[in-house]
Order: sequence, then C-alpha cells, then structure tokens
Amino acid sequence: MKIKCEKLIINLDNSGETEIPYEHTYYIYSSILNRIGKYDPDLAENIHNGKTPQYVMSQLIPAGKAKFTSSGLKAKRFVLLIKTMNDALLDKLIKFFETGSRLSGPDFSLSVFSTRKVVCEYLPIYPQLVTRAPVILKNGNSYIGPEDEEFADTLIQNIRGKNLKIFGRSGEIKKLNITYSKRKISHIHGIPILSSIFKFIIDGDEDILRTVLCYGIGKNTQMGFGMVDILE
Repeated sequence: MKIKCEKLIINLDNSGETEIPYEHTYYIYSSILNRIGKYDPDLAENIHNGKTPQYVMSQLIPAGKAKFTSSGLKAKRFVLLIKTMNDALLDKLIKFFETGSRLSGPDFSLSVFSTRKVVCEYLPIYPQLVTRAPVILKNGNSYIGPEDEEFADTLIQNIRGKNLKIFGRSGEIKKLNITYSKRKISHIHGIPILSSIFKFIIDGDEDILRTVLCYGIGKNTQMGFGMVDILE
C-alpha cells in the first residue's frame, strides 16, 4: 500500500531577524487566508468555513541557526509546510505566493523567496507516527491530553470523522496505541489551549492513513496544528 501526499514547501526570509512569537500560527493562517482571498474569495471562504478540511499546515520551522527566547524565536529564514491530496490547491497557492509576497503578524513580516512542490510517498504497514505540530483534541466542551482516559477513543473518533468528510466513509481503525506523549499549552489568538505532542501506532485502512498523513489529526489543522509524519 502506497500513500501519496503533495507537499508545498514555502521558504520565508526574515532579513531583520525579527523575533517570531511562539503563538504565531493564527497570524500566519490569517495572512494566508487574506492572500488567497485577493485572488479567489470562494476558495478562501471554503477553507475558512467549509466542512471538509483542505490541507494540514505546519508551524514555522527555523531554517538553519535559530535563537529561542522566552517569548519567541529568531532566525534569518523559516520554512512553512502545507500537505494535502489536492494538487490543484497547491498549484493555486504557488501562483498566489509569488516571490516577494509576505506573511505577516502584528510585529513581524516574512517575505516569500521561493516555493517548491514535492510528492511524499509513504509505504506504511503498521506505521509508528509522530506529531510534527501540537495536537488540539476536544471531547465535548473540554480540551484533553494523552493522560486522559478518553484520549485514544476521542482521537479515533476525530480521525474517522475527518475521514468521513474527505472520503465519504468513516473508515476502519483496528488499533491505536500512544507510545510517547508530552502535554503542552498552545495559543490561538492569545487564548491558551491544552495541546499535546506524541508518538503513536495506528492500524487502519488506506483512507484512514491518507487522512492522517495528508490532512493531520485533531482540531485546527489548517491553522498549524496536528501535522503527522512517519517516524524514521
């Protein structure tokens, strides 16, 4: 079984080495949405309010040497990753993010100096997966972490629900085991929210693995949370 995802690599320049706050994800998402909205308002509306997730986005990843402070990180360049099975969407994003366009927040502005689309191919059988961005998971009105008894079952329900939206079927998950976890506090628009990073093993059908690897897990995956890769 081969799982293919399209991945867009956006390289960003921070020439003034401005400090980027750790809680930058909301601002990056808003900046991307504003950029898309200038060219394709319907697509921007569908991404923001549509019921079907369009992609999973990483948080900003320092490229090269970086300095970490109590409030943020500094680096000359950053990388932003977007994964999806929607090749046409990435082609549009490449067009929208021509060299010199910017992604900005209240106190920072990053310039796009290149974009590159690559194909990720996975050959998982019973893969051990690792979260590359914090996962936000909610059970009813409460945010939960891996130490909560209902976490694994809630995660399975989240994945199957996302799979239903993308592929029209809830899919089969025979087993999901958390092998490592760490509790975190993330922020969205200044609001602290419980999140977690963890490693896990999943035994699921082909569409389930596509959903996990190409669209992420948990909530707010289009906003920089829940990106997953195979642990190598």
